[in-house]
Amino acid sequence: MKGLAICKTCGTDHSDNGGKCRGLFGIKPVQFWNGEGIPPVGIEVNFWVDEESKYRKGVVVYSSEKGATVDIGYLASSGEHGDFALITAEDRKRELAISELYKIGSITMDDASELYSAISAGKIPGVKLE
Repeated sequence: MKGLAICKTCGTDHSDNGGKCRGLFGIKPVQFWNGEGIPPVGIEVNFWVDEESKYRKGVVVYSSEKGATVDIGYLASSGEHGDFALITAEDRKRELAISELYKIGSITMDDASELYSAISAGKIPGVKLE
């Protein structure tokens, strides 16, 4: 995605004009998505990353009838129907717990995620989630 200037207003690549929106679209990002079809620009979603075989949280930076591009922090990747999922209250609870485990130190985010999954699945005797 290097060199692209994705507009947060209309979700279009404006790299050909220095990243400035020409105002041709006049579309403001919708801040609600019910989980059906392709999510609109600006929505935070769970995005399936094939290379990792798991969902990552990201923000939709481009959306069309055929698919969308999601920025997941270290990568912007395009997907189509079925690659996007709503972020649920359970997802947010999991994310908070993983973040707290990570803050302890000497553990990666992936390790924290695996540890959370093991605790959640009851694989660590004597340790339970609230």
